[in-house]
Amino acid sequence: MITSDEDSSYINANFIKGVYGPKTYIATQGPLPTTILDFWRMIWEYSILIIVMACMEFEMGKKKCERYWAEPGDTQLQLGPFSISCEAENRKSDYTIRTLKAKFNSETRTIYQFHYKNWPDHDVPSSIDPILELIWDVRCYQDDNSVPICIHCSAGCGRTGVLCAIDYTWMLLKDGVSFSQ
Repeated sequence: MITSDEDSSYINANFIKGVYGPKTYIATQGPLPTTILDFWRMIWEYSILIIVMACMEFEMGKKKCERYWAEPGDTQLQLGPFSISCEAENRKSDYTIRTLKAKFNSETRTIYQFHYKNWPDHDVPSSIDPILELIWDVRCYQDDNSVPICIHCSAGCGRTGVLCAIDYTWMLLKDGVSFSQ
C-alpha cells in the first residue's frame, strides 16, 4: 500500500503459515521511527484486527520499539495519513489489551493490541500460564481466521516466533488436527 510518492513498500515482516492457511501470522520487528508508517500501512493493507506486542518500548536501557499507539485519554496519534486513538485499556496481570481506533481517509477500524509485558529480551518468562491466557484472549477476539494476526517483539524473531509456535500447536490440539496432515 503506497500512500504518497515518497513511500516505500518494504517492511521487515514475514507471513508465517498456520494450521489453516499460509498467512495466519505476520511476524515483524517492533516499529522503528523510520518504519512506523510502514507498520501502519501493513496493518491497514492486510486488514489486521489483532496486534500482539511481546516487548517493552525500552528494555535493558535501550529503545526497542517505537510507540505506535495512543494512550487512553490522549489526543490522536497522527502518523502520516493514519490517525490512531485508544478507546479503552484492560490491564491484566501480565499484559494489557488496548482497543485502538485507526482511521485512514474516511474509514475507521477497530484494532486490538495485546501488549505482553513480562517477557525479558533474550530470556524466558517466569510462567507459561499468562502466555496461554494471552493466546486464549487473542483467539477470543480474532473472529476471522483468514485475517493474519500481527505479532512482534523487538527484532521480530525470538519471542514472536515462540508465540506463533505456541498458538499453532494450541490450534492443532484444540481442533484435533493430526501432526501428519
